[in-house]
Amino acid sequence: MIAHARQRLTPWILSFANEDAPKSERGQAVFALRLESCPVERQSEGRSIREPRPVAIDLLNALFAESPAPTYALRYIAEPGGDEFGRGEITIALLVKTTAARTDDAAVRAEELAQEVVALVCAFLPDFDWTVVVTQNDFDRLWKPFGERTLHFGCVARREELIALDTLRPRPSLGRGRAAPPMTEADRNAIYVVCPFLPRTGSRDPLLRALLLQPEPVLWQVSLRLSDLILQKNRR
Repeated sequence: MIAHARQRLTPWILSFANEDAPKSERGQAVFALRLESCPVERQSEGRSIREPRPVAIDLLNALFAESPAPTYALRYIAEPGGDEFGRGEITIALLVKTTAARTDDAAVRAEELAQEVVALVCAFLPDFDWTVVVTQNDFDRLWKPFGERTLHFGCVARREELIALDTLRPRPSLGRGRAAPPMTEADRNAIYVVCPFLPRTGSRDPLLRALLLQPEPVLWQVSLRLSDLILQKNRR
């Protein structure tokens, strides 16, 4: 009953124009869901908060939307406990951004998508209690949790490249490795290769503990925009 009631809530939507984006995606809108509770991990009971990998894959497939695809960002906001070593608070939120040619259209699409996203996360992760963020103050705490303070940014991106079928190239290697000659996307005789992040078994406990052990507040975010590789290949 709780999940069904929350699906009818109207989310607070932030709308804005991004002039640097393609013309069809300049209108952008963002809404948020906040994680209120989840199963507790107790090693003595053999209970883990990690979701089975097939469930996660099914959820990602269900979140797929036609072009322009939304962007999903799972955000961990850690506030270490000051002098208390390893203590503090971590807020977990799911931010969703929709795009359209006009800002108003992006906002309408965001309001429609919010109902679908809530229904999906409640269906695939029934033990995780998510709620829609409906006020501007609550949204701002997730959108700009550190206010106007000076921030340090770091990014880990997926590795991707175009490999020509009729060219001898060095084998990919971990780290910097050997430099490969640059290629252009106009090269038709090439294969688009994405090097995925390797999945690891285990719980989120090491990650959460590492966030709380930092000397300053930390925001850790995983951004995902689903794509259709077959569609992209046909456009080349």
